[in-house]
Amino acid sequence: MKKRNFFFLLMVLILILSVCGYKQRLLSEESLLTRSETTQIILPSDTVKDTSVNDEFQAFIEKWKLSGLLPECRSLTTENQDEFLKYFKQYDDVTRNYIILLLQGIAAGTATLGDDTNDHNHGVYLTNCAYCLYDMNQDGAPEFILKTGGCEAAYKYTVYTVVNGKLINCGELNGSHSSLYTNGSGSFVRYECHMGVYNIDVSILEGTILKTQKIADGVIDFEEDYPTLDKYSYGDYDQSMSFSGIPTLFLAPAG
Repeated sequence: MKKRNFFFLLMVLILILSVCGYKQRLLSEESLLTRSETTQIILPSDTVKDTSVNDEFQAFIEKWKLSGLLPECRSLTTENQDEFLKYFKQYDDVTRNYIILLLQGIAAGTATLGDDTNDHNHGVYLTNCAYCLYDMNQDGAPEFILKTGGCEAAYKYTVYTVVNGKLINCGELNGSHSSLYTNGSGSFVRYECHMGVYNIDVSILEGTILKTQKIADGVIDFEEDYPTLDKYSYGDYDQSMSFSGIPTLFLAPAG
């Protein structure tokens, strides 16, 4: 009788342990499923993409891969594209648009920088560049004045504007040992002086053409001061045009 009771209790215990083990497996599987679903929610492929990039820019970055900010990269991965976008997001919309159009022009061979260092077989470069936005024709849309050159003696100013979405080169000026001054009227004065020699001219924008007229030039003794703009009735051109640097960018050909 005791043996029978013993075996009965043993069977009951085994049954209880089996039921508990089954419930534990169910709880474990449910926990794994919950963690799996949570992981799927945060996968990078499910993150919201930046829809502010226009189609033209998207086509451009698909053609060219970023190499300068991420050395040794071989393809335009999502990470590279993010770095590429970060480069441009530091600029306001107008500046960013000008820089993109300038890069597209360099890639297409329709725009060149001052020293023409771009070799299309190796890539597109933006180096030793600075810019200033200034509304020369007073139409509310600023022109893009690009300063290029590797040293003071080699600087050059190029005035760009946009017409129907296309970048237009309006004209170029020697930027060697020069500064630009304005009174806010749209025109600007270029004052070049070095080693006792000076050249002064004024530039305006007519349509998409940069027009420049000489104001004065001359040579002074080293003991003299360079003449002021007051002497030539341009004393109100007392606002120095400020240029902001463009960080170096190198784009290698895709493929």
